[in-house]
Amino acid sequence: MFQTIWSILVAILVIGVIVMVHELGHFLTARRLGIRVREFGIGMGPKLKKWERGGVIYSLRLFPVGGFVNFYGEDEDIDDPEAFNRQKPWKRFLTIFAGPAANILFAFVVTICLLMAVGEAVPRIRTVAPGSAAMAAGVEPGDQVTGVNGQRVNFAAEAYMLITENNKNETVTLEVRRGGETKTYDALPYAWDDEQQNRVIGVTFDPAPQTFGFFQSIALSFSWIVFVIKEMLAVIGGLFTGAQSTQALVGPVGTISL
Repeated sequence: MFQTIWSILVAILVIGVIVMVHELGHFLTARRLGIRVREFGIGMGPKLKKWERGGVIYSLRLFPVGGFVNFYGEDEDIDDPEAFNRQKPWKRFLTIFAGPAANILFAFVVTICLLMAVGEAVPRIRTVAPGSAAMAAGVEPGDQVTGVNGQRVNFAAEAYMLITENNKNETVTLEVRRGGETKTYDALPYAWDDEQQNRVIGVTFDPAPQTFGFFQSIALSFSWIVFVIKEMLAVIGGLFTGAQSTQALVGPVGTISL
């Protein structure tokens, strides 16, 4: 019970931070470009407190989930050079784009900090199941996966997503590093139960996190953000075309066992 409540609270907090950063991107960009902002709200629901500064109304709302930005002239035709509807297209585009851009920048910085302070599991194989596709291919415990189907991977989560997204009964090509040498193996993933459409090859990754230095964390963070964006776009596209099932979407627990 306590764990469920805690998970819900953490989820609310995370969503709130994401939305808040998103709206802050809109707000700061609009102010920088000379677009008038009527109100910047922190949270949602009834107002608890409000104050005005620099021509902008700031409000604190009852529910601490996200926030919002209300632009002057956003939903109405106002003849004012500071109104949103009177701005040049490039200014409106930048203001709108600043929201997701702020989220990406925030994720980039947070990932750098996490890689340095907490670390992340690398795709080092801990066990290989007897009789599995991985064992048949020649994969051994201690091998570190460096690529899946020609795409470089740095973390266990990346390897997991690239392997399990293969639900078309196609062979997966693994590049692994063993004793200073790079070897290539082909394994055919299989479904591990009747309901779950994710496919596995019969390995588990070492869950122990590995920390990284500052400059390495920058490079890895950039690589990870690009990877996640590509995977999200692929999943969204697959959901519309039918190539991706919602049953194949799983949580972070599954990143250790394949």
